[in-house]
Amino acid sequence: MHEVTEAEAAIIETTRRLTRKLMAQVTTRGVTPADATIGLAYALHDAATELTGDPISAVEWMRTAADLMDRQMMGGGNGRPN
Repeated sequence: MHEVTEAEAAIIETTRRLTRKLMAQVTTRGVTPADATIGLAYALHDAATELTGDPISAVEWMRTAADLMDRQMMGGGNGRPN
């Protein structure tokens, strides 16, 4: 597995912080956390499609990312990239 550099970890944490703020703003406007999270999943697909150039490849990219996060969590990860 690719070791995440300090610069990459900082980018990830900045993105997570901004996303948490966005989710708080959306839920403050009355959107349920579940609906906001579904919207976030579709936004992730939009970003992954832009990255991969194909909506089906984007879903596979998202699966791979989820698998990597799962392995990190199962290995005692604290929700941070390693």
